[in-house]
Amino acid sequence: VIYGASVGTTLPNGNKIVERWLNDTPTTPFDIKTDYAITFDGTKVIFVQNYATPEMDDIRVILKQQVSNQRYNIETSGVSYSNTLYSTSRQAQSTIANMAVLAAANSSYTVNYKSLQNTFVTLSASDVIALSNKVRSFVQSCFDTEYSYYQTIDTASSVQLYTMNV
Repeated sequence: VIYGASVGTTLPNGNKIVERWLNDTPTTPFDIKTDYAITFDGTKVIFVQNYATPEMDDIRVILKQQVSNQRYNIETSGVSYSNTLYSTSRQAQSTIANMAVLAAANSSYTVNYKSLQNTFVTLSASDVIALSNKVRSFVQSCFDTEYSYYQTIDTASSVQLYTMNV
């Protein structure tokens, strides 16, 4: 690794740096303050990989964080039940699960619950239980998908990691 090598520096492979720049505006997880150089081997210009190439374990951490962020965004985006969109924020998940416990204990239970469309909906005990089951299934599918991505990331080769789209 020759971090910070300047124009004119001869690399160990004999190539000479003819241009280099620092990328301060990352566009991919691999562009984190990377330092690139173009070298000249005497006959042609060669684009050299960045000097600050993250280790594979670092790339795995970055990809897993991206997957986790994506899972969270989807998980908390809401679900539709009976043509009404309901929040699946962590607080809403807890509230709906608690309402389901009450509904399971009392078949005449009803609740006025606010949808994401800012309207109140009267839910019966069976509606609350069905909504709770739908939310739980949806959230679990988000985590199952995240787990699947984690397994792929853990077993991917370096080339697969560099080209992985999450």
